[in-house]
Amino acid sequence: MVRSIVLHIVLWFIPVFAWLQNSDVVLEISPTVVEKGQPITITIKTSVDGEIDMHLPDQFVQSGGVQSGMSSSVQVINGKRTMTSFKFRTFVGYLTQNGTFSLGPVTVTNGKKKYTSEAYTVKVLEKQDMISSVPSENMNKKIFGLISHSRSEVYEGEPIVVVSKIYARVPIMQFEDYTPFQFDKSVDAHALGEQDKVKTAYEVINGSNVQTFEIGKQIIFPDHVGELKIQPFKTSLLYDDPRSFFPERTKIESNTVTIKVKSLPSGAPTDFIGAVGKFNLSGNISTTQIEQGNVVELKLRVKGNGNLQNIKEPKLQLPDGISLYGYPEVVDSFTYCSVGAEGKKIFTYYLQINKSGDIQLDPVTISYFNPVTEKYESASNSFPTIHSIANPNAKIESPIIHKDEVRNEGLHPYLTNNSKNAKDPNSFFTSWKGSFILFSPLFLGFLIGFVIRKRNEQSVAGGSKKSRIIYKEEALKELNKLNYLATDAEKGNALMNIFISFLANYFVVEKGGVTKEYILKQEDISSASKELITKIMDDADQLRYSGGVYNNTDIHRLTGEIQSVIQTIG
Repeated sequence: MVRSIVLHIVLWFIPVFAWLQNSDVVLEISPTVVEKGQPITITIKTSVDGEIDMHLPDQFVQSGGVQSGMSSSVQVINGKRTMTSFKFRTFVGYLTQNGTFSLGPVTVTNGKKKYTSEAYTVKVLEKQDMISSVPSENMNKKIFGLISHSRSEVYEGEPIVVVSKIYARVPIMQFEDYTPFQFDKSVDAHALGEQDKVKTAYEVINGSNVQTFEIGKQIIFPDHVGELKIQPFKTSLLYDDPRSFFPERTKIESNTVTIKVKSLPSGAPTDFIGAVGKFNLSGNISTTQIEQGNVVELKLRVKGNGNLQNIKEPKLQLPDGISLYGYPEVVDSFTYCSVGAEGKKIFTYYLQINKSGDIQLDPVTISYFNPVTEKYESASNSFPTIHSIANPNAKIESPIIHKDEVRNEGLHPYLTNNSKNAKDPNSFFTSWKGSFILFSPLFLGFLIGFVIRKRNEQSVAGGSKKSRIIYKEEALKELNKLNYLATDAEKGNALMNIFISFLANYFVVEKGGVTKEYILKQEDISSASKELITKIMDDADQLRYSGGVYNNTDIHRLTGEIQSVIQTIG
């Protein structure tokens, strides 16, 4: 049964630039993958007055009150200033059971008109069992700290939850100077929640009621075999000593934890993509009817949980008559939680069909290591037959995909534009599309033989000064379109996609290769630019994966920093 929470709110109408989900009401929920009892932040944005009705499951419990306010921004479009405004209400709650739940939609009723938002799906996981040194052995102390962790023995790439935990037999008044735990080897670490926010609870230890505090929760992915040592965290705090009239200050230092990291078993399949966890594979092609010489889009989705962020692209086994354009585009859609990276990774490949007739693609298979079964497991996806219509005028060349031709998900290379009239071989050259390509720098480059190269030689044209100017202009143009997106979360994700795409184009690498480590190794940009780029990437990771929520301030700040980088190195 679903219960309905009705928020009786009368909102005065504010003209708004149409970029909300339904132009009038938006629902934002974060995070969407949580543990049982973990706080969920819900925000309702609306630009119309009326009665607000939001459907929530019975398992949802609201905690605390509702915060309300108004947000607005000024956009400059074609020299005209446009005000964007809406009212919002935010509240926090949690779900009491495991499973998958639908939250929303939100409906605003204004007379006979109804405005409805999208709904969200929230996945609730069982609370992670944590391991720590025996607290009862420290009960002779008023206050002590222990490092809690979800596992003491893991395979390389298998996620571990680590958190600082403080036990107190006296009332704690204030935390000061928290220094988080450190690792003696490199790990892929990501914050779970706000790192400076303290979560409190009570536990019974040896018959005594003890208050506990958790801070600095992280999910880590060890990538070195052997022992991983987690060095102590430290903090200073004020507490109320019943034997004193004034608060007392003390310093505590936790224990050290050792994790055993095992290597993956030998005999990994040839289609192993480096995945550790539980995954499945799905995919599709954009069309099964295509004219010879044109391009079809093939998508593969790897979905599941584990070290999803670090997996490699699935490999295609293409039959004769099909050519692959460059590297696949990669779109990340996952959240870090107690089971690792939960969600999906989408790979988009562009295939040129060079022959006519029926073409059958081979199934794509992937293998991953399941740490629960301790075995390599596989997943596969098959595709329908492609029917290629003969085109005697098709020009079949060794395909090259330029980075500025591969845009965001859903946008195609120029070569994917099919001719409207297959019987007229001149229609392409007389159309605006043909004129555009004929007189573009890309086509002229083909004529002088400057950019024809093999896939593993993609370095010259993309890195030229002219290409970098194009990438700069394209990136700045895309940044100006952000205000058309519905939510701050969508703006934040699009913002980072634009930034990473620009960097990939600039350095002539695939998007997955744009890492902080890679940026720091580049010699043709200044130290200040490197520092700003890595800062932007750190800030975005914190907001995107730790359960944080993008807001207008974040978007404005990140946009300014990204524009600065593009203008400086572009």
